[in-house]
Amino acid sequence: MLTDEVRLPLDVVTATIAVLANRRGGKSAFTHLLVEGMHAAGLPVVVLDVKGDWWGIRSSADGAGPGLPFVIFGGDRGDVALEPTAGELLADLIVDERIPAVLDMSHMSKTAARTFATAFAERLYRRNRDPLHVVIEEADVLVPQRASADTARLLGAMEDLAKRGRHRGLGMTLVSQRGQEV
Repeated sequence: MLTDEVRLPLDVVTATIAVLANRRGGKSAFTHLLVEGMHAAGLPVVVLDVKGDWWGIRSSADGAGPGLPFVIFGGDRGDVALEPTAGELLADLIVDERIPAVLDMSHMSKTAARTFATAFAERLYRRNRDPLHVVIEEADVLVPQRASADTARLLGAMEDLAKRGRHRGLGMTLVSQRGQEV
């Protein structure tokens, strides 16, 4: 449920969604509502966050109370450090334990974040079979429109999630200001 008037079907967890808008256009607010709705319905969600903003999901909108019980890996407010080499390990943990998580890559270089995301997406696609939704904040960083020599494998892994993930229980929300770059 996004609002009292707007409800989404439960199978949105395996859908591919794009949230595109200009800066300050409400992308994050909408995506937070989407994630909150999935969590309330018992549907697992993992967020790949290159900006470091999603730690706030653990507090209420007004900041005065608790939010959702997500585990934060990496970033300034992480529960556990996130290493660029831990992509497969985190994918295994998410698949096996079904924990709601934010993977905050804000302290990583673009190259390190892409290395992590490649290993994570490949392992997630290979292992997952139950409903799981993946949110990719600032998708233009992790889902480039054109593949270069150093991003071809990452782009292939993200295409697998977006185009064929539904058959493996996976859905995806891509969030970006730059739709033409995704």
